[in-house]
Amino acid sequence: FTDKAHNLRPKELLTYSFNNSSVINFKSKLFQTLNSIVSKPIQRGTSAIVNNHFIFSEKKYPELKPIVKNVSSINTYNVTKENAFILAVNGSISDVTKEYLDSVKNKILSTPSDKFKAVKRDIKKNKNWYTVKLKSSGNFIFNYYLRNNIDFIYNPYKHLSSDNFYSVNIEQSELAYLAILNSSFTRLSVLNNSRSQGNGLRKIQLYEFKEIKVIDIKNISSKSINELEELGKSLMISERYNNKQNEIIEQIDSILLNEYNNYNNAAIGADELINELKEYIK
Repeated sequence: FTDKAHNLRPKELLTYSFNNSSVINFKSKLFQTLNSIVSKPIQRGTSAIVNNHFIFSEKKYPELKPIVKNVSSINTYNVTKENAFILAVNGSISDVTKEYLDSVKNKILSTPSDKFKAVKRDIKKNKNWYTVKLKSSGNFIFNYYLRNNIDFIYNPYKHLSSDNFYSVNIEQSELAYLAILNSSFTRLSVLNNSRSQGNGLRKIQLYEFKEIKVIDIKNISSKSINELEELGKSLMISERYNNKQNEIIEQIDSILLNEYNNYNNAAIGADELINELKEYIK
């Protein structure tokens, strides 16, 4: 047989999902796109000029600002403190930092011609080539390189985050959304919209991430919302790397499966969700 051809305009191509085989009907009105439930535009975090020269593990210079950079050193589902420093010069510069920036400039200019082309161009054109534009962070952050951990991390104090994260702002029922965002439903939606990078690594682009489907809290019962808030509280302090969080996520899934089945007159079981996740996560 032959597949029916899809004639897609370039704009449609950006958001068209080629993976329509999920056990979950993400077209159900129970779901909304992530982009439609946020209070501010979803964006990447703050970019350093060159990570090797502008990201530090300790505060060596007065102009360094704390930032969340390394996802693997966030032990729970809650950012309790920043784990790196970014050199973000704003206004006057200390002598010690001026000296450091001069040495960095010389190092960058002396690298082979195919490296740091854009930065070299900036150095030649702009005396303030080292200026970093700080971006406000969200109360949830998400690392867009995916392996086994597909985690939305709660960032209640909106600590500055680096550009390996997407920043998400959801101002309503934050702890209930922490539960929903880390459910198998949302994880499947993320994985369905991501693409393989080889060796078990996947990546989700910003335009794909904005379109992931998330259960809309407005469509579920107040009893379920209260239960999800309690589970969100537990998840927030749960370790991300010891599998104990799986018990919490199973309870979250159970509540959301009940809501999904009632809303869609369906009979999906937890094992069907888990089996589909296993297709992505070995």
